[in-house]
Amino acid sequence: MTILRADRASPGQAAAAGVAPLPSSAESRPLLRVRELVKRFGAHEVLRGIDLDVTAGERIAIVGASGSGKSTLLRCLNFM
Repeated sequence: MTILRADRASPGQAAAAGVAPLPSSAESRPLLRVRELVKRFGAHEVLRGIDLDVTAGERIAIVGASGSGKSTLLRCLNFM
């Protein structure tokens, strides 16, 4: 599973995609911060050591193969 950040592209790539640059991380605090997320179903560990920060205005995409934990991650973030 991979988390892609659309607004972390180079300035030229961001301009071409119509994405405004975000303030540096020192200027903005994350709206969502996850550290060392672990999810188990019984003895089977499906998410291990997930770290994620999302700041205001940031757009991310979670991509991965079937069964890689994308939906499980989203369910954990929604407390489902």
